[in-house]
Amino acid sequence: NEVQNLRELESKQLQLRRQHVNLVNGLEYEQNELYQHDLKAKTLENELRQNNEKQQQMIADKEKLERQIHEMRFKEELNKRNKLELSLNGLQELIRRTQEEIQEIQENLNREQAELARIETQIEELNAQIREKENEIRRINRDPERLNNKQQQLMLTHNDLRKQKTELEIIIAQLANVLPE
Repeated sequence: NEVQNLRELESKQLQLRRQHVNLVNGLEYEQNELYQHDLKAKTLENELRQNNEKQQQMIADKEKLERQIHEMRFKEELNKRNKLELSLNGLQELIRRTQEEIQEIQENLNREQAELARIETQIEELNAQIREKENEIRRINRDPERLNNKQQQLMLTHNDLRKQKTELEIIIAQLANVLPE
């Protein structure tokens, strides 16, 4: 009878050891999963930061283009005023030179508008990347127990990036109103 009890105890001990090994393996797997989620969140945070930097550079480029367009328009107006002040004898020569300058200004303006269109295309590409990051964040956020502070910061950074994108779109709309039809 005692031998049977001893065998039952040994059997239970073996079962407990197996359960212990399974629990340890499960814990290690969960810890690895959490590490992978954290790593993915850090990667996404870095990508969003880089997108934000690109967007800031595009804003600076757009502002530079706006200043150049304004300077070209000012120069064009100045040339028009000077043309009216000149004598009739020099008017034909001035008209020819002014037309050449206006053509050059128009070509510059066309190049600047093409550059602005390129920047707007890049912004659209950034928006697509932002949407991809949003989807990735949603996948990570499906398991709220594993969400850590860095992932929450990533969400805040993402929201800031969206706000900046909206501001940039407003500026582009204003610039589009400034450009001649």
